[in-house]
Amino acid sequence: MRKHFTIFFLLTGFLLNGQPAHTIIASNKNPDTIIDIPDPNFKNALVNFPVVDTTGNGLGDSVADLNGDGEIQLSEAEAVEGLIISYFEITSLEGIQYFVNLKTLKSRSNFHTTIDLSQNINLKWLHVESTPLEALDVSHNPLLEKVWIYQNQLTFLDVSNNPNLESLRVYTNPLTYLNIKNGNNEQIHNFLAYNNPNLNCIEVDDVDFANSNPNWIKDEHTNYNEECLLHSSEFALVNEISIYPNPVEELLYMLTIHEPYLLEVFDISGKKVVSQLNNLKELYVDGFDKGMYFLKLYFTEGFVMKPFIKE
Repeated sequence: MRKHFTIFFLLTGFLLNGQPAHTIIASNKNPDTIIDIPDPNFKNALVNFPVVDTTGNGLGDSVADLNGDGEIQLSEAEAVEGLIISYFEITSLEGIQYFVNLKTLKSRSNFHTTIDLSQNINLKWLHVESTPLEALDVSHNPLLEKVWIYQNQLTFLDVSNNPNLESLRVYTNPLTYLNIKNGNNEQIHNFLAYNNPNLNCIEVDDVDFANSNPNWIKDEHTNYNEECLLHSSEFALVNEISIYPNPVEELLYMLTIHEPYLLEVFDISGKKVVSQLNNLKELYVDGFDKGMYFLKLYFTEGFVMKPFIKE
């Protein structure tokens, strides 16, 4: 009798001894382990449709279910390097974390609002188009060369931890924050960020280079800057804050001109994870899961918001 095993992941919170949990814990690493794909449309696509790109040409030519048993084993997931899942009405990509050797992921015209790519460290091409995608963290994907996230509902994107980027397309989103300051902007030969009506600033390596590049296209109201602040008023322009180190492992420090009265931290999905009224010049993050967060400091004149990465 075939047995089903589920690989359990410890994603958030703390271990019983009070130490932070950052490591993925698998209960069974047998290659025959059947992985859990909760979304029926996602599983149907993997099992019954040619969504796997085996040739690297960007087109699906094989099913993921190689043994035809109607399930996806761990070995089958790990064998996939290219996945083309478009027009399947998928609402959740839970299970994508098992595809650890994935290099290309394309999802168009589906219904998922988030994607957990924290385990897809080999990813080089990410293409998400015409979905309600609201949140995306690519800080765990340093090999990314192409990031095409257009015609979605994305409000924040930080690719500062992706030094291999060559092409970035983020047009037609409600973006309010975009950081492409990855230390290697000269390698980005194609950058499309137009039709982002809420985007006032794009953080870059060098403003002069960005403005002079004919292949970088943005809206007229959007400016390039070497540091962008998310703020509620012009107050933020004279009350700039500095945070360091960033990325951070244990303790994040803040330097401000005025004294804040409240500190909050939000994860990439917009969930509030910290709120504190005291000791507002430093923040212990050793208990945070790895990924991108947003620090929000409140002052009597307004608030300032800045992103940071927990390593």
